Amino acid sequence: MLRMLLIVLFSILTSCNQTMDLENLTLTENINDFSEFLNIKNTKSIDLLLDYKFLKIEDSGEVERNKGRIIKDIYIDPSNNKVTYNNIIPNELMFRTIDNIIAYYHMDIYDAESTNMLFDYLEKKYGKGKLIFGEDNNGSQIYIWKIDNKFIRYSTIIYTNEDKDGNRVDWLGSSLVMVDANELLKGTCPLYTSMLKQIKMPDLRE
Repeated sequence: MLRMLLIVLFSILTSCNQTMDLENLTLTENINDFSEFLNIKNTKSIDLLLDYKFLKIEDSGEVERNKGRIIKDIYIDPSNNKVTYNNIIPNELMFRTIDNIIAYYHMDIYDAESTNMLFDYLEKKYGKGKLIFGEDNNGSQIYIWKIDNKFIRYSTIIYTNEDKDGNRVDWLGSSLVMVDANELLKGTCPLYTSMLKQIKMPDLRE
């Protein structure tokens, strides 16, 4: 009887650990601890100075202060369904790591149903986000949250393409970024330093 209970307990524990849930990340984790879930497409070593130059952002000592830290962008193929956000599967996913610790992730979704599910869940979990772009726009909007040591930015995007008959087709997608606030302040994530100002902007609905 005891052996049967232990088998059942083990089955429950392993079944609950079949995916990497981005929702639960604290941005203190080592990326290598999730290797069993990650289908890595590409890993790019980052020269922070080139990052600043490419983004046309002034380096105010950030490069020197972070000298010696190993920065990488890791691009993931999530089609194996082993990386989710509250059971929502992203279409694109990348991580930036600093000395193998996750500093931020960026995920993209290309369908309206998952986009709406994600936004509903974010508001349920974190409360009302601050709308900083797209007050009167039914398509592209940007919301931002500051939760503990994390900045969270959710954006809706209107994608456009043509069908086989040449007719324009629009559909709703989204992106979600979660960034470690300390790394933003240290300057290791220059692409998202704008969040430091955006979080102070007024909510356009108020």
